[in-house]
Amino acid sequence: MSDRRTNRTLEELSADPGTQRAAAALVAALHRKAARFTPKPLIVPEAKRSAHRGWVLAAAACAALIVGGLALIPGLLGRGGQEGTIGDPTAERTSTESVNTQSGLPDPQPGWRWESYLNVAVQVPEEWGDDYARGPDWCAEGADAALRTPYVALPAGATLSIGCPEEGPANPLNPQVPRRLNETHVTFVTGEVTQRPVTHADDGDWHLRAKQMTGLVKVSVLADDAHLDVAEQIVASARVVFVDARGCPTAASVIDVPEKTPAPPAGTRLDQWRDVDQVRICQYYRGLELTDFASSDTPAGGTPAPMGDLPELKGSRLVTGDEAAALVAALQAAPEGSGPNSPGTCAKGFNGDDALTMDFFSGDRQVGTAYVYYSGCRGNGIYDGTTVREITDACRTWFGGRVVLTSTSGNLGERCFAR
Repeated sequence: MSDRRTNRTLEELSADPGTQRAAAALVAALHRKAARFTPKPLIVPEAKRSAHRGWVLAAAACAALIVGGLALIPGLLGRGGQEGTIGDPTAERTSTESVNTQSGLPDPQPGWRWESYLNVAVQVPEEWGDDYARGPDWCAEGADAALRTPYVALPAGATLSIGCPEEGPANPLNPQVPRRLNETHVTFVTGEVTQRPVTHADDGDWHLRAKQMTGLVKVSVLADDAHLDVAEQIVASARVVFVDARGCPTAASVIDVPEKTPAPPAGTRLDQWRDVDQVRICQYYRGLELTDFASSDTPAGGTPAPMGDLPELKGSRLVTGDEAAALVAALQAAPEGSGPNSPGTCAKGFNGDDALTMDFFSGDRQVGTAYVYYSGCRGNGIYDGTTVREITDACRTWFGGRVVLTSTSGNLGERCFAR
């Protein structure tokens, strides 16, 4: 398969030194902005607005990281749909095959589904949920941390700077957490690319199966004896994609430049869309400066790889039926005009880390597209190519499954973070 913009094969791109430098820089940037965080789920009794740094949860309830003036809520304060989470990972799933996606992926085996991150897709059992993998701050959950059923790890938020005690016995397959907290899960790993990556390891009744897919992503499954066969099937299913199973392109250069908030091509106004029964939501990383893709050994006069040439897909979901109709009705009811904005709370020219594209369908016919900017301090809103509308508290319904809200600014937080 060839990349449409460069007409170069994936193997050629992976072998190119410039692409490798770009990949390494992307990994570093993603880790700076999306390190793992897994605290004990908290019920937040109240919220307050900071006079200087946007919206943060009450300090007594959680620690919020401030990056570029944005309030980053670590790990979304919880997992598994507990109160305090954004994007309920346990929400009922809809089929990934309802819309003609033209992804090129085969139908998943019965009882399985496709999931993607950046430009890699794997099949996983339908009953596996989405959750945050535990990391080096595992002890924040306390001694009564419960084990969970198998899941696909979400891109995480941040890591608490706490020193968790060492606890035996040794856990070589998952060294960041004690062995008693091992859980069967699949992870899209970035930042661990080596010349000889580990693809097969066993430690008693725990097993690691992995596959290096690109210079950016490795698929890794930690499994107990009961799930070893499933783990090997997951790894065997992994493949590089340019469009995911729900129809989301893995790169969206149109929205990747943080200094701009472009709109879709001009079309019908959002308030004229009728009989919408499916909404495809694609979430993309943005706000990674072009200089993040040039390493210190870039030759003099060398040009960093543009963001549009690299995968940015963070997650996707398909909203159907009454939920889709309610979603579009809420968008149509939103007042015209950009907002909420808080331009004084972050650096000039910075408009957020993430953005959404939404494609609206009536049956098999696409009736419209909207770009949604929600994670910055200016230019926030719903852009349909003709008008821009304000983000209302209906934004809480946009997030679910693998589309998660981890940062926002100003009173957008009060509107979009679930209570």
